[in-house]
Amino acid sequence: MTGMTTPTNLHAPLELPCGVVLPNRVAKVAMSEQLADRHGRPLPELVSLYRRWAASGAGLLITGNVAVQPTQLVEPYNVVVTANDDPTSLGEWVDAAKCHGAQLFMQLNHPGRQALRAVAGRSLAPSAVSPRKRMLRSALPRPIEMTVADIGRTIKAFAASTAVAEPAGFDGVEVHAAHGYLLSQFLSPLTNHRHDSWGGSIERRSRILIDVVRAIRGRVGRRFAVAVKLNASDFEDGGFSVGDAVRVATALQAEGIDLLEVSGGSGSYWLHLLGGATPTAGYFTTSVEHVRHAVDVPVMLTGGLRDGTVVRELVERGAVDVIGLARPFAVDPHAARQLLAGGTLDDIAKPRRSAVRAVGAALSSPWHQQQLRRLGRGLEPDPGRGRVRTAARLAEMQLRWRTGGNPAL
Repeated sequence: MTGMTTPTNLHAPLELPCGVVLPNRVAKVAMSEQLADRHGRPLPELVSLYRRWAASGAGLLITGNVAVQPTQLVEPYNVVVTANDDPTSLGEWVDAAKCHGAQLFMQLNHPGRQALRAVAGRSLAPSAVSPRKRMLRSALPRPIEMTVADIGRTIKAFAASTAVAEPAGFDGVEVHAAHGYLLSQFLSPLTNHRHDSWGGSIERRSRILIDVVRAIRGRVGRRFAVAVKLNASDFEDGGFSVGDAVRVATALQAEGIDLLEVSGGSGSYWLHLLGGATPTAGYFTTSVEHVRHAVDVPVMLTGGLRDGTVVRELVERGAVDVIGLARPFAVDPHAARQLLAGGTLDDIAKPRRSAVRAVGAALSSPWHQQQLRRLGRGLEPDPGRGRVRTAARLAEMQLRWRTGGNPAL
C-alpha cells in the first residue's frame, strides 16, 4: 500500500529498507563545498567542515556533489572519486563526519551541460541543447550529444565511485538526478531530444537513471543505502512534470532504493527563485504530496524549509519522513539542533536572505560556498559579506583554477 507514512516526530529514528538507521529526521543535504585540491582530493578544511557539521545534531549528512568523472565537474575544486582512488584516502573525511553518530552519504553527480565553461572543455549531455537563459548560456558551453558508449561509461562511473565509497566507510550514496544536472537532463523533454532508446517516453528518458541504480546495487552490500535526489518538477513549461516524477519514483521504488529526496527546479528555475520569487514555507511542499502518495519508500523533502512549525507538522502527519536542510548550515553549523529543540530557523533565514538579495542571484552560490570555507578554516560565518568581497573572492578562485593552484581559502 502506498501513501502517507506513520505519523512520528523529528526525534524518532528511521530505519531505511537496507537496515541503515538514521538517528533522527533532520538531514544536512548537499551543498557544493569546493574544498578539494586540484586533483579532487579532500583538503583538511573539508574534514574540519564536516567535523563541525557532525556536531550539528543532524541524523544524516549528505556530501556536496562528488564528481564521478574527473573531466566533468560542476565547479572547480569539487571532490572527485573514481575507480582509481584508494578508499583510505577518504578516511579522515568519513571519520570526522561520523564522529557524533550521524549517517553519511556521498552524493554522486555528473553535471552534463551544467559543467562550467571554465572547468570543462567538453561538456556532455543527452542532446546538444544550450540553456534558454542568457545568463546561463554565457557560463555554460554548448554540450555535445552523448553517444551510447558515453552513456555506458557514465553508468559504470557512478557504480565505480560507489565501490570506493562503501569500503571508505560511507553508509550510502545519493544519486543526483535533480536540478538540471545530467540525469535530470535525460529526464526532461526540454533537454532530451533523443530518438533512440534513451529518449522519448518517460520510461526511455528515465532508463539511464534506472540503469545507474542497478549498476550501483550490483557493486555494494545489502546494508549499504542507495538514495536518489529527484525533481518533483523542473517547473518549466513542457519540462519534467509532477506526473513524470510520480512514474519515475514508482520505478525507483521497484529497484529497491532506500531514500528518495524530493527537490525541484533547474538552473533557469533557480535564477527565477533567487530573483525574489521564493515561497517562505518550502518550495515543494505541494508537489511532494503527489510523490508521497505514490510510493512507500522513505521520502525526504528539501527546499526553503525554515518554519519550525511547518517542518514539524510535515513529519508528524507523515507527509514526509525526513527534512532536508542545506543553506542554513552555511551560516549556522548547528542548524539542526535548533529544529530538534523546538525552535525555528527564521533567525538564520532572514539575514541570509538579505545578504543574498544584496549580492544578487548570480553570486548567491559563491556567497554560500565562501561561508563554508570560513567554517572549514575554523572561523565563524560572515553573513554581512557583500557583493564586492564575494565577487573578488570568486574571481580569485577562478584564477587559481586556471593557473593550476589549489583553492583560495
